[in-house]
Amino acid sequence: MLRILVLLFLFCTLHSTAQNLVPNSDFENFSACPSAAAQLTNCLFWSAPNLATPDYLNICGTSIYSSIPSSYWGYQYPHSGDGYVGIITYFNGSNFREFLQIGLISPLDSGICYEFEVYVSAGEGSKFCTYDLGAYFSDTLIWGINNSSPIPFTPQIENYNVNSFDTINWTLFSGNYTALGGEEYLIIGNYKTDINTAIVNLNNGGRNDAYYFIDDVSVTACNLTVQFTGTNNLCPGSCAAFQNLCYNATSYQWFFQGAITDTSTDINPSNICYLNPGSYDVQLIATNANGSDTLLITDFVTVFPSPPPQSISQSGDTLFAIAGSNAYQWYYNGNLITGATDYFFVASTSGDYNVVATDTNGCEVEAVINDVLALTPLAVGFLPLAIYPNPATEWLTVNSYSLSGTAITISIYDMLGELAVLPIAIATQISNVRSEIKVDVSALESGLYYIEISEGKKTFRSKFLKR
Repeated sequence: MLRILVLLFLFCTLHSTAQNLVPNSDFENFSACPSAAAQLTNCLFWSAPNLATPDYLNICGTSIYSSIPSSYWGYQYPHSGDGYVGIITYFNGSNFREFLQIGLISPLDSGICYEFEVYVSAGEGSKFCTYDLGAYFSDTLIWGINNSSPIPFTPQIENYNVNSFDTINWTLFSGNYTALGGEEYLIIGNYKTDINTAIVNLNNGGRNDAYYFIDDVSVTACNLTVQFTGTNNLCPGSCAAFQNLCYNATSYQWFFQGAITDTSTDINPSNICYLNPGSYDVQLIATNANGSDTLLITDFVTVFPSPPPQSISQSGDTLFAIAGSNAYQWYYNGNLITGATDYFFVASTSGDYNVVATDTNGCEVEAVINDVLALTPLAVGFLPLAIYPNPATEWLTVNSYSLSGTAITISIYDMLGELAVLPIAIATQISNVRSEIKVDVSALESGLYYIEISEGKKTFRSKFLKR
């Protein structure tokens, strides 16, 4: 059966609160209020992977290097809560860098998408700002690198388009990472050397560096997006296939109303077959670590009505299917007959014939006739005539050598018995002709016709097909 395939994309998102794997993500928990620069160690769980030490700033800070909102580094309130940290991301001519490192609450799972987010704001006390920020996920703790240069890793998440010039507002820097599995640590900073870092002047009277405040860091499993494609227009008895395109799902439950197999847990179900015409719902429940979400699409699959039945009748050497279908294709002994696409077919060879009729929906129905006996005589009368080619396109040739030579008359009729008007008149009486007679049939519409040749009291009649 012919199937009509329509690919339809459907979306929904699981909006659940995913666990943030970053402890003390807002820098609120500390062992002591900061009283000087370079006191990141006062902020619980955070550390630096190299010799450079970031700054911890809090409302309770007791010096210009640790106070909020006004500090040596600039003026800024926290994005949330009472504290944040600050790092140098560029120091002109020295490759000096500061990085933030945190151990995650649990390792990342292989093949799962995670969303990283952090809010940044440029410190206006610096001369420069930079586009280059990165986040690196490590399966080991990076500790004690004995210099303050960029650490030798390539971040999985980089952002070169953060509006990092803003000294008033907080800007979100984010990206997604599909884990290899086992990553337990997150490191934030600028991984590029000075020569490869994109910088812009911010404050010509400022320090010879780029400095950023950091707040509200998060690593969460990506939201679950339910998405699938499928065959949604079918003929009775045909089967559909569905392709899951869900982002970040780990298991699936499908429901197919009206199908022979009406449930599946496959990622991409196939051979979902429908017998009866109608409209049917499709439902998908997708699940990941954050929970599950359901997408129900009513009347997603349409099964068209069955096409009307077909049959084949024979009249002489002509086979007739039931007229009215959108298209036809004839076969002889199981083999396609090229060009045989009318509702009738002149059988020139004995054997088995079948026809496949297609309706306007593209649905097919078949009829078969076996043991067809092709009729070889081309005329009714005392003498046979040769009439060719059959089917004809432009000209029809009548071989009249078997005629006696007396006056003959040639007429052509359609299947309703109406006399056809030929484009070039043939002499009504053709006398003493014992040769080939050419008849121009180019103006006739495609279809089946009778040619009638009369000689005295004898009449010869045969069918031919005009294409």
